[in-house]
Amino acid sequence: MTLKKKNIFIVLTILVSTNSFCQLNDLARLDYTYIPNQSSDVEYTRFKALGNYPIKLKKEGAYLLVGLSYSNIHLRFQDDDLPFEKNLLNDFQLLDVPIGYTQKLKNDWRLGVRFTPGISTNLTANSLTFEMLCFQVM
Repeated sequence: MTLKKKNIFIVLTILVSTNSFCQLNDLARLDYTYIPNQSSDVEYTRFKALGNYPIKLKKEGAYLLVGLSYSNIHLRFQDDDLPFEKNLLNDFQLLDVPIGYTQKLKNDWRLGVRFTPGISTNLTANSLTFEMLCFQVM
C-alpha cells in the first residue's frame, strides 16, 4: 500500500468513526447459533446465556458491572480422516464471569473496561487439573 493510499485510508477511517457509538455490555442476552453442514464437513451449534448486574458507585455516572455467561458449544466433524481425535472436540461448556467498570467523562463520552475470567471444559478428562496463567501489566 502506498503512502498516499495509506493516508487516505486513515483520514476516511477517522471521519467515519467520529459519529460512531458502541456498547460495552448487555444486561441480558440469549443467543442460539446453528450452522448446518450442507456443503461442509463441520456442523456448529451454540447456545449462550448472559446476564450482567450494574452496581451504581458513589462517583457520579460510575457503575460496576458483574455478570455470568454460560455457553454450550457442539462441534461435529463428518470427516473421519482428521489428524486429531475429533471426539475430544465435540462438546464444550464455557462459564465466564465478566467484570466491567464504566464512568462518565466530559462531552457525553464514557470510559469502559471489562475483564472476563472463565473456565471451559469438554468433560472428557478422567481427572481434574488446575493450570493458572499469570501475567503482569506494567
